[in-house]
Amino acid sequence: MSTYQYPGTSCRHLYVAPSRRLGRSLGVDLVPHKVCSFDCIYCQLGRTTELSVTRRPGPPVELLVLEVQEALARGPRPDFLTISGSGEPTLYEPLDELIAALGRVFRPLAVLTNGSMLRQREVRDALRGADVVLPSLDAADEDLFQHVNRPHPDLSLASLVEGLAAFRREFRGAIWLEITMLGGVTAIPAQAVRLAELASEVGPDRIHLNTVVRPPAEASALPAPGNDLEVLSSLFQPAAEVIGEAQIPKHIETVAVSAGAMMSILRRRPCTVGDLATALNAPSPAVIKTLQTLLRRRAVRVRVCDRQVFYSVDEGVSV
Repeated sequence: MSTYQYPGTSCRHLYVAPSRRLGRSLGVDLVPHKVCSFDCIYCQLGRTTELSVTRRPGPPVELLVLEVQEALARGPRPDFLTISGSGEPTLYEPLDELIAALGRVFRPLAVLTNGSMLRQREVRDALRGADVVLPSLDAADEDLFQHVNRPHPDLSLASLVEGLAAFRREFRGAIWLEITMLGGVTAIPAQAVRLAELASEVGPDRIHLNTVVRPPAEASALPAPGNDLEVLSSLFQPAAEVIGEAQIPKHIETVAVSAGAMMSILRRRPCTVGDLATALNAPSPAVIKTLQTLLRRRAVRVRVCDRQVFYSVDEGVSV
C-alpha cells in the first residue's frame, strides 16, 4: 500500500474526510488503491486497477489500532471512525478481528462497502461488530447493474440483493443504504420505482439518494438534478434522504496547512476548497494558499464537475 500520512502523525493508513453522511470521518484504508469487486462508472477514485472478489491479508491489526490511537490522541475527535478507503474494504482479512479491536478504541464505528461481499457468511459475521454499515445499491436490473457497477464476473444483481437481505436479517446495527442516481440512466421514475422495490426487500434503516458530485471515472456518468432527486425520494419507504454537500463548520480551529497533509487527502479523493478546509480543520484562505503552491509545482490538477472546481493528485505524484 502506498504511504499516505495522516496529518501530524506517522500514520500511513488513515485519512480525514468530510463525509456527507458521516460528518467528520476518520477513515481507515485497508486495501491497495482501487482493488475492488466493482468498477463503477461514477467512482471518484477512477477506474478499478484490480477487479477482485478474493479476500486477502492487509496491514496488521495491531498496527492499524496503534495508528488510530495516535490519530485520536493528536487530532480533533471525529464523528465516526470509518472503515473504507481506496478499494472495497470487505476484501481485507482479518476483518472480524479488526472491527472488534477498533470497537474497543472508538465508537461509533462505520463500514462503507459496495455490499457485493455480503453474499459470504464470513463477511456478514465479520461486520456484526460495527455500529453502522453503509452498503450500495445502484441498479434495479441486471443490464443496468453491469453498465453502472461493472462488477467482477462472479457477481450479479441477484447475489447483491440476496446478500443485503441476509445481512439485514442478521445485523443488529443500523444499515444506511446508498443509491447513486445517474442523470438519464437511473434518475428516472421507472427505475426509481424498481429500486424502491428492491430496497424494501433489504429493509434498511435509512436510504440515501446520491449522485455524481465529484469527477467520475467515466464522463458518461452524469449528475441528476437536485430537484429530480427530491421528487424521486418520495417513492422510497422509508422516504429517502437526498444527500447534500458536506458542510463546513462555522467555527473551525486554525492549524497550519502542510502540503503533505493536503496531498494525502487528494490522493484518495478529489476535493473542493471547502472539502479540504473541513478535512484539515483549517480556514479556506490557508487552504487556498497551499493549493496555489502545489499548483505552481504542478503537484495537483484542477477538474470541473457540475460547475464546481475540484483538486486531485495523480497516482505516483509526490511533493
